[in-house]
Amino acid sequence: MTQAAPDTAATSASVIDRIHVDERNDRPLDGQEFAESREALAQWLIGYTGGEYAIVASRYFEVRNKSGVNWAFAETYFDQQARTHFGGERERHAWHSDGIGASSLYTVADDPARRVVVATPQARLPNGHMLYGIFELQRK
Repeated sequence: MTQAAPDTAATSASVIDRIHVDERNDRPLDGQEFAESREALAQWLIGYTGGEYAIVASRYFEVRNKSGVNWAFAETYFDQQARTHFGGERERHAWHSDGIGASSLYTVADDPARRVVVATPQARLPNGHMLYGIFELQRK
């Protein structure tokens, strides 16, 4: 079992609630939709952070465009969202490596113990679409 909390819909004070997602292209996943894929992404993230952080909130989306995500575009978009909505800056940690999956890590201006990560796994969902998650992390 991961340290992931329920999706942010149940967590009203979450930083990631401030991030706007265009639901014309990205469908929010509810309940247990694609639970195995979501769990795998959360587990990967916990391992990726070297156990330094716990997931305190998460939101998951299915990319409706079967060709997937242009990560350079997505990263630029989320960088703007982070700066605008929670004073975030893109950050690198010792455990951050460009060669391990597609993810971006952001600081949270008003809380140095929190981070926001946007990540997508290499594997596609069973229906052929792509998954991505937005995670709020708290330093342990």
